[in-house]
Amino acid sequence: MLVIALTRRAGLALCLLLLPSYVLAQDLPATQYLSHAQGQLGVTVTNNGGIVAGTLENLGVDPINGRRVLFAEYPLGSGIGYMPSNLIVGGIRGADTLVTVVRWGPDFSRWPGVRIESIDRTLDFFAETARSPLDIISQYSDTASALRAPDTLSDLSHSPLGVLVSQRSMSWSGGNLDGMVLYEVSVENITNELLRDVVVGIAVSTGGKHISERIISSPYLQRGALHYFDREPSTSRCGVRLPIELFTTWDLAGQPLNGSYTARSVLGSMGIRILSFPSDLVRGVTFNWVSLIQSGIFYSPAIPSDNVGGLGIDLRFGNDTEFYRFLANRNFDFNPLFSGVPFAIGQYLPPPRSALQSIVRDGFALTGYLSLGTFDLAPGEDATFVFAVVAGDSVITDPTTYERLAVEDPNAYLSELDFSEITENTLWATWVYDNPGIDSDGDGFRGEYYLCEGDTVWWKGDGIADWRADVPPPAPFVEVLPETGKLTVRWNGYFSETTVDPFTQQQDFEGYRVYIGRDERPSSASLLTSWDAENYNRFELIQRESGDFEWLNRENPFSIDSLETLYGLGFDPLLYTRQTPLRVDGSIFYFEPQDFNVSELGIPGRIRKRFPNQPKPDPDPANWSDDEVIFGPDNRRLPKYYEYEYVIDSLLPSVPWYVAVTAFDFGFAKGGIPAKESPLLTTQTESYALTSATTAVSENLDVFVYPNPYRSDDNYVQEGFEDRLKTRNPQLEKRIHFAN
Repeated sequence: MLVIALTRRAGLALCLLLLPSYVLAQDLPATQYLSHAQGQLGVTVTNNGGIVAGTLENLGVDPINGRRVLFAEYPLGSGIGYMPSNLIVGGIRGADTLVTVVRWGPDFSRWPGVRIESIDRTLDFFAETARSPLDIISQYSDTASALRAPDTLSDLSHSPLGVLVSQRSMSWSGGNLDGMVLYEVSVENITNELLRDVVVGIAVSTGGKHISERIISSPYLQRGALHYFDREPSTSRCGVRLPIELFTTWDLAGQPLNGSYTARSVLGSMGIRILSFPSDLVRGVTFNWVSLIQSGIFYSPAIPSDNVGGLGIDLRFGNDTEFYRFLANRNFDFNPLFSGVPFAIGQYLPPPRSALQSIVRDGFALTGYLSLGTFDLAPGEDATFVFAVVAGDSVITDPTTYERLAVEDPNAYLSELDFSEITENTLWATWVYDNPGIDSDGDGFRGEYYLCEGDTVWWKGDGIADWRADVPPPAPFVEVLPETGKLTVRWNGYFSETTVDPFTQQQDFEGYRVYIGRDERPSSASLLTSWDAENYNRFELIQRESGDFEWLNRENPFSIDSLETLYGLGFDPLLYTRQTPLRVDGSIFYFEPQDFNVSELGIPGRIRKRFPNQPKPDPDPANWSDDEVIFGPDNRRLPKYYEYEYVIDSLLPSVPWYVAVTAFDFGFAKGGIPAKESPLLTTQTESYALTSATTAVSENLDVFVYPNPYRSDDNYVQEGFEDRLKTRNPQLEKRIHFAN
């Protein structure tokens, strides 16, 4: 068997090289599906207006780790996808009211040259202009006029509005950054005439489904819920309510099977948070929805006087004028859950009665629309919008909640749901975009804060984009060398150990962890070993204004050398606990290890340095001699000093093993940010513990095959040898392996 054990990074250049090579018959570039899969949220974007894009057949590919991702998958590796979404732009050009949207025949032209950038210096696409570990940048316009079939209502071909959209999506990983992808979208008028009353919208399909459920008409798509709410995300912040406006969707019942939840149940929530729009141009946010109540008949609660709401509205919106009026009505629709109970109708068109009412309430073919506008764009003028796609798990915990409460008491139903994770992730998305307490433009304003027991806690930024997050160290370069029954894992951590965190502006590297699993899911990986620097956190006893006492850590970890400088030679921090603290000059301290403090290298069975006698290199790479370096990916010169090795033995050779090495930091105690770890998928390598190809050739080993014989009536799937994820057709997962 030819065994090639390369990191996903090694295949990156090939992946990017191939993407622009596909060309459509209309001489337009092919739709490109690229994905963010750095944290727990995987999101696919396209170069033709797809905000959350793809289908079960067209999965996106993360250019860093090669992971194939559903439209919006959460948690990553679960196979559960949410919320396909696309961009819409409408406006008035001359005497024509026009709308451009991704439909069956896209109005947006795809532009070539989708670009990726990263703040990670280990990657080939590192760029000083990058804002996150993975920026996906594209442009698309609506200047092609024959991409869509004639208008179904007015029998007119689609006319382009004349806009160019520049889109940058960004993702991070680690801790509180795992559940968000941020977008900056700029809409530019590329015509020579004024575009009046422009509106920018996002269409969102509700609900979710498991990748194994490939039938589009599945009942799993018939119970999507959506809600636009302002909710207190946490009660742990001194009781201070932090308002969050969030448009979110989830599955009403969570898709239980026989009254219980399974691995295929859809228990989470996906949402959109508008972070910024040009307030001097845009009048506000519009929230509308449409539900299919029977074949060809749709219902929307939009204002009746606009002749848009009510029965008969066409979800396909073949008529640009009617679609535009729907997007720009500045309405704020009620929650569809309340369609089946009496409520104050006010300006809304009443929902249909009896059976139709329940169909609307159950979210059948429900689509939500967020719109921003209206505003005018002069020739060459643009408007920029920033929003976040966020996710959270475990919204639904009880399979009976929907059946018990949703019909008679929607408020009670909502009260039993848990949106704490998605709202917490939404807070962090807001803070990454605009860092609280940071005066970004130097005008003296740092945002908004509250007092918590005498401490100032900043919770809102100054309104100027920062795009900064406390990120984990870059992942090391990893190579796996296979032998029969054994895998030798080697890595170089030069960038991991020397990179300065863009948020804290300090080198915060702490250590490495080595993982192994039987499939590619991060949840399947087991920690084999770790190494980290020996350092200690110092906690001080502080008295609050209330009179209460609290132990607080507001400093970086201390090395033994630094502690001995403070307290004398031979100082042992572990002697000082909460019960037996250190008292110095009126202050009271105790100490805890930062991580495991497994700091010795070279102990049998643990991580060792490949070149233990190699001195630390000069900080300037230009001064490295050839004797000090090895050559990594793309012949990159890397110092031998940062080379490590770990041997995994006693492995079954006939199955694939997924090995990864991560780097982690010590966090940022002053900012209340925990330690972060590089994404496991970045270095995950599939390998068999079999003789390497080089050895097989040099020793002229005989080829053999296994299983031999292959028995079609054996339970290879149940025994974990085939289709371990249980997401595919077992008949297409049968495998015969050849070795040597």
